[in-house]
Amino acid sequence: MKNSLLDFRDNWSPYLEYCEKINEKGKKVYFNKKEHKAHKIFIEDLPAYFRETLDERKYIVKSSLGASQISGIPWLCIMHRDVTTSVTKGFYIAYLFSRNAKKVYLSIGLGATQFSELYGENLNKCIPKIDEAKSKFLKIFQIMDQKIMIV
Repeated sequence: MKNSLLDFRDNWSPYLEYCEKINEKGKKVYFNKKEHKAHKIFIEDLPAYFRETLDERKYIVKSSLGASQISGIPWLCIMHRDVTTSVTKGFYIAYLFSRNAKKVYLSIGLGATQFSELYGENLNKCIPKIDEAKSKFLKIFQIMDQKIMIV
């Protein structure tokens, strides 16, 4: 896996250059191209490492560079089927890559779409609810950490 991560990092900038186009407004846009090595590594190879060790009846592994245009932050997520089967809802383990793909962050992801479905597209309503959910998660993990230390 380490070699694949390093390969992805080393091929990320060339991939962006390969995918770059100038739109009608003169702005740079980046469209995914499946034939590039970086795309294969991220969409096929990296998820395969996790699938080899996880029970696919319980877990879903998914990675994305963006739907058609390249997203600003490549991600790989591991979802427990009892919690969620989509990165738009519930919570899950997320590996988030920096814009230059030189760093990776292990995170707990919260599906943002569930908040807009509940509270509407208004960011003034959604962002406080997302912050509230984040605070609840932090409290739960602090309580769990305290219980683990006591035992």
